[in-house]
Amino acid sequence: MLFIRIRYIVYRKKIRTGAQAALFCTLLWPLRADMVYLQSGEVLESVKISGANPSVTTVSVGGQTRQISNKDILRTRYGQDLMEKVYIQTESDEVIEGYLIEQETEHILIRRTKNSAAEEKIPKSLINKMSSKKIVPYYPEIGIAAGYRIFLNSGGSALKPAFAPTLSYALHPPWFKNMILFGEAGFADHQSSNTGQSLQVIPASLNALLFAAPWSRIFGDNTKWSKRFVTGLRIGAGATMLRFTTGEGETLNQIAFFFSAGAIEEFALTPWTTLALEVRYEGIMDKSAMLHSIVPAFLLRYRY
Repeated sequence: MLFIRIRYIVYRKKIRTGAQAALFCTLLWPLRADMVYLQSGEVLESVKISGANPSVTTVSVGGQTRQISNKDILRTRYGQDLMEKVYIQTESDEVIEGYLIEQETEHILIRRTKNSAAEEKIPKSLINKMSSKKIVPYYPEIGIAAGYRIFLNSGGSALKPAFAPTLSYALHPPWFKNMILFGEAGFADHQSSNTGQSLQVIPASLNALLFAAPWSRIFGDNTKWSKRFVTGLRIGAGATMLRFTTGEGETLNQIAFFFSAGAIEEFALTPWTTLALEVRYEGIMDKSAMLHSIVPAFLLRYRY
């Protein structure tokens, strides 16, 4: 009898300890809320699904109980209390703002507005970036141009035309879809008809390229060739290093003001690559004189 009584006391203590542990875990681990999507597009957030049967689902909202016919329910989400707002940047650089519903292996499901019944499937293969923070795309580009500078008034220096390559780095300001801002640097070595004379031109400038139509329309999957062309105007200013070699072999270095303006015709080879033909006027002005030149050029830009 004594042995039986000891076993009963031990068993009762185990039951009491287990109940206390369960109560303790319940207090430390609060119940997560649920979500209910209705066929009408309405979403019930931060609710608790307290019961369900083949025809009716019971939910608790703010301490009140509501019964919903199952035929009015599109889907339920257990342990998910709020719709997450997301920003999605696609491979074509479109930024989509919406609310994430679910993620599958090959796609995600979103709504553009929270209580809209319309839902969109976006393949993950087309998504470049997804974030809960707003995405501000600047679409950086690098470019290389092959130009040919022709001086119009070199006077007694008799400078010959020369190959004038340039490198550029561009950003697309999100507040103005018809404009690109880019920095550009180049080099050209102009020989002279006079023996021993030459002029090296090393410009660096900040430029703006204004399109006649939004630049973004030349990107995407449009297969019509005519839609891939866009016309623009460019203007810029900066400084240039001039290195003039005299007939006696002396080299004179000088910094001069540099500015340019021209027209450009672009063609989208791919959604990321653009080929352009431009003709620009360039002016080089120092304290004593001003040089005028024309530069036709082919330009290749790559957006990454």
